[in-house]
Amino acid sequence: MKMISTHDYHFERCKFYRCCELMFIPSNLSDHLHRLFMHSIELIKASKVSRNYAETTECQNLERRILRDAAEFSDYTRQTIKWLQGSDLYIIQEEWREKEDQLDVLLQVFTDLTHPTSVRQRNNTSALRKHVNELAELTIPLVKLTRIFSKKVSNTATTKLPFTLDTNLNSRTLCTLHELPESIERYFYQLVKAFRDAYTTNELVDRQIVIGYPLRHISHILETTLVLLALYLIPLPTTDTNHDSPESIYKAWFSAWQEAWHGAFNNISCALQTFEG
Repeated sequence: MKMISTHDYHFERCKFYRCCELMFIPSNLSDHLHRLFMHSIELIKASKVSRNYAETTECQNLERRILRDAAEFSDYTRQTIKWLQGSDLYIIQEEWREKEDQLDVLLQVFTDLTHPTSVRQRNNTSALRKHVNELAELTIPLVKLTRIFSKKVSNTATTKLPFTLDTNLNSRTLCTLHELPESIERYFYQLVKAFRDAYTTNELVDRQIVIGYPLRHISHILETTLVLLALYLIPLPTTDTNHDSPESIYKAWFSAWQEAWHGAFNNISCALQTFEG
């Protein structure tokens, strides 16, 4: 188990958090290069066997694959350079951005759960299945609000609301902010599994564990992120004196979001409490 430092807040770009993330870069670069070289070697060997190989479909497909490999390697290299030059906040934002697409997938998954496609599924209208559908429907606002929150976290350095992250944060706090979006995704998929299993088997045992547990953890994660951002986001100087300060705008946004989250979370919590099955 890795030990995360709580006393490296003064190390700036040499914190344990950033060093751990750096460890993945060489292996990722190596993987990209390996694919590119192996496909290139394959093309060279094959072209030596037949003079007409360049005209074959196999050769053309392999050439396209090599071009794709080269483009991916170039793109990853550019991203790596940008990452190395970026702040701790930028690295954290990249992690939240990467998970945004998965939230879109989750939104579609929960939507599909509430709209059975087959005739057999539509005819399975037991009280339990109806309630599972209701719970799935009440989860959709949570996914939407999580997606909104994620977009806000990953765009705290926009020109409209310029913010940065306190540079004196230690690695434990930075790692927490970095790992939270993956935890959110994991708990949402636990809900997906619970709903699907309940719908398939027409039974739901320990509903407060299989459904309540991930719901509470998702809420706790988002509330934790909200507190950390409120404590450690620092407004950057701005020349715009005609509007409220970025700090007050963000506080107002967070407050409105939190109110909406509590409402949506209470709705599904109440529905879970009144569950009869």
